Amino acid sequence: MTPLYRLFLLGCLVLPLSAATHVTVDEALAAWKAWSDGQIDIYQSAVDVAQRTYGAEKTKLDAAAISGLIAVGKREARKPDKAVALSAWTEVLRLDESHSEATAFFTALGQLEQVRAALAPSAAPTTDLLGNAPAATAAPALPEMVQSEVRKRDDGLTKARGVFAKAEGAARTRFREAEAKARTKALKDLGALAQKADRGGDLPGATAAWKGVLQLDREDARARAFFTGLGRLDALLAELPEKRDPLGDPPDPDRGFAPLSLRGLTVLITGSDNPERRGPFEQALHEHCAAAGMVVTSASVDSLVGDKGDALLKDKQLVILAGGLSDATRHSCIGVMRNLRAPVVVTDLALAEISGLIGRPAYNGHLTEYTDSILIKAGAHPLAAGLSGSVRILDPLPASGPVKAVPIEQDPDLLKVYVPKLDMPPGAVVVAGLAADRSAGIIAFDTGHPVILGESKAGEAVTAKLPARRLGFWMLNQLRPDQTKRLSRDFWRLWDANLTWTLRGTIAPPIAPSQR
Repeated sequence: MTPLYRLFLLGCLVLPLSAATHVTVDEALAAWKAWSDGQIDIYQSAVDVAQRTYGAEKTKLDAAAISGLIAVGKREARKPDKAVALSAWTEVLRLDESHSEATAFFTALGQLEQVRAALAPSAAPTTDLLGNAPAATAAPALPEMVQSEVRKRDDGLTKARGVFAKAEGAARTRFREAEAKARTKALKDLGALAQKADRGGDLPGATAAWKGVLQLDREDARARAFFTGLGRLDALLAELPEKRDPLGDPPDPDRGFAPLSLRGLTVLITGSDNPERRGPFEQALHEHCAAAGMVVTSASVDSLVGDKGDALLKDKQLVILAGGLSDATRHSCIGVMRNLRAPVVVTDLALAEISGLIGRPAYNGHLTEYTDSILIKAGAHPLAAGLSGSVRILDPLPASGPVKAVPIEQDPDLLKVYVPKLDMPPGAVVVAGLAADRSAGIIAFDTGHPVILGESKAGEAVTAKLPARRLGFWMLNQLRPDQTKRLSRDFWRLWDANLTWTLRGTIAPPIAPSQR
């Protein structure tokens, strides 16, 4: 037998084993991720229940405190010294900024704007030339009758927070224990695959399996020894994505949502590298993602295809199609939307339509409204971030003298919210929009959602399934530059919640080339 023939036979033996090992390694990692994602959803469900319990208790305590404060305010308003009444009604406004009776009381005194300004969150303290902040000024003590009502509410909230913290802590512990169990199982399976491949002389298979081990445990001695022997340990560790805690910090019950930790998330945002050439909302996304600790990369849409695109998208955990979207880039975007195995967020409705996420018959035009609020339509779904009803998404400018009348399209305190009017395909979730029926400004599509690829010769729809979750977030294409810094805390809370949900999607097989 010639050496060349022996080499050929060895190749025939090694290559099938290598391919099989790669598939098995992928399956082991996918099983671990699916288990982890499922446990995260269980954790989130427990936190959502605790949040609703806390919210109901807070609502009850606020109502009781307001009732008690109103009684004090009305009684004390009949006395010559109205200091106690003023304090009581001020605390009512602190709990309910639009309370009709408190508003009427201060309006009659000509003090409403003054009181609201005093209750508004103060700006960060200025510093002197040495960088020292001014000494804090103690808040004036409340009258005893007012303080008593406030104290009862605060004591009740402290207890409610304790109940929330206990429930969240128990859910967190269950997640840690379940994830550790799944991780141990995956490490055992991957280690066995690696050792089997190593014994069989399958270097590619062993490399893939030991790399999988390091993805789950960077300190695994066996995997580190393997790559040290190859002289590749440091290079491989540099390639691996940064380890992230999937739960992040314990949630604040007043925030209403326990987000997946976004710190260290690798994000690609399409558009320009030059901030001056970005649209206002595109730039706002860059700044928010960076401030949250995400690792952000910019790229043009055209660069997402071909070998260059493969390199750009490698190890990206989220893609946001935000800038550079046009008819010229349509083909590139459709490929990303339909086939990318990572979650995708898109801020352009037309792209969602032409890529097949929503069928053309479902599209019924646009609705435009100048407003500072949107309506939550997802109920108790995690996509709603614990919010409900009408939610302010733009903070008003600070009051500065008499209000001047301006045309509605120039009002700095109103956003031009531009949303489609849609009949939703089955399985899609409308998160928020305007109050009008079928108004859909934020829409979520789960893994496996059907994508319409076209029609067959018989006129029937040809479909495929999404390989990961997709999120449509297209309300603010008309955002003005002067409004970007005033997008509200609740707006970004909703954005973070939607990213969290999108990131938790499981990964299905990509669409086959023959189906594209």
